[in-house]
Amino acid sequence: MSTPRITELTHWTSAERRFRTLAGLPWCMWLDSAAADEHERFDILVADPYVTLRTRGAVTEIAARGAAARESQRPPFELVREQLGDPGVAAPGLPFSGGAVGYFGYDLGRRLERIPAIAAADIAMPDLAIGLYDWAVVIDHAAQRTWLVGNGRDERTFAEWPRLECIWVPSSRPSRIAERSGGAGSGCAGQPHLPARRGATRLRCQAAKRTAPSAWV
Repeated sequence: MSTPRITELTHWTSAERRFRTLAGLPWCMWLDSAAADEHERFDILVADPYVTLRTRGAVTEIAARGAAARESQRPPFELVREQLGDPGVAAPGLPFSGGAVGYFGYDLGRRLERIPAIAAADIAMPDLAIGLYDWAVVIDHAAQRTWLVGNGRDERTFAEWPRLECIWVPSSRPSRIAERSGGAGSGCAGQPHLPARRGATRLRCQAAKRTAPSAWV
């Protein structure tokens, strides 16, 4: 089992500015603490998961990087636990170094109990959408420090660590990754940014817009 890799980054006061840098990557998410006290001090930014799970009704789609998507009717929580595998090594002093991030929609409750189907299905969103992330940026607002941390479950993570570090080099204007289709954004000289992966089924985010249909995990 890999030991987490940790790189301390230049601290930016604005987590929003950090998040805008990820806007070109798939499934980017921001867990916003909204505070700077001892219990609500950390923001966590993630993007580009190596596995995604989406549940609609009785069917869950599991899509792993480099493999064909497959479907299952097994309980979705069981599938998430299976994809996570054994617990990893914790990053000392940090609340997160990789794992599952996403949302559970209210209709997912139908997998747990019988609920009358009264409301119309007027929003085309999965009942569950979970990404498994192998790296994250953790911002400690209380200590005014920021780290890039990764687990190494995805073989690309440590191989591309210098490029991940490069994303966060401060500049007068924050770079955006892959602003052009398949292209590279501005950033570290000589270090291309990670390309945004295409796919009709991927979840996209827009810079600085965070929506949570129900509960974040």
